[in-house]
Amino acid sequence: MVFIWESYIRNTISHKVSSNHNEEKNMRRSHREILLSVLPAILFLIVYKYVSYKVALIVGLMSGLLVFTLKYRSKGKFSAFDKIGIFGLVAQSSISIIAENPQIYFLFPLVQNIVFAAVFIISLFTSVDACSYIAKDFVDSESSLQLMRPTYRKLTVMWSLYYLLKVFVKIFGLMNWSFEELYTINWVLGTPVSLLLLFYSFSYPNKVYEKIHCENSRAV
Repeated sequence: MVFIWESYIRNTISHKVSSNHNEEKNMRRSHREILLSVLPAILFLIVYKYVSYKVALIVGLMSGLLVFTLKYRSKGKFSAFDKIGIFGLVAQSSISIIAENPQIYFLFPLVQNIVFAAVFIISLFTSVDACSYIAKDFVDSESSLQLMRPTYRKLTVMWSLYYLLKVFVKIFGLMNWSFEELYTINWVLGTPVSLLLLFYSFSYPNKVYEKIHCENSRAV
């Protein structure tokens, strides 16, 4: 997930400041990074199904670290998102290997989802919601940010509900589903669905901003 957030945020920023050529280049690079980020999860599921849980954990850990290594070689440094991702990957894999209980695999992501849900929900009761806070780094001006704040607030509500759904699915799945069922559903929620929501989080504010800009232009 942190891979996808990083690619989304960098893409959104570059969309505001880059030429069309550079924007297309950034988009292609981000698409490659997103593709790389989902490969460890696919490999894990295949190895788990046809070999064993422990081997799948090791393959998932090694392939995940390989992805981070490739990112480091291309950028020359680890971003904050990379460091969070490495910590999460190593902690989740280590705890799962030591515990020898497949269900333990989901405890770390469950805690992560609870934290994200809490951050987004609590931010709705503060002066600056989570999406508005993220947007302040790439919106043209403070006046534009204030103008778009209701839109970003709606996105914060959307992400709050999304993380609450992920928490519910994990808790329900841990009690009722097999490891493979929960892993598959969790992956669908964690990658394809999050990509759709991220695309919407990018396209919706742009459409609203363009609409407001056109209305203001007509008024003038």
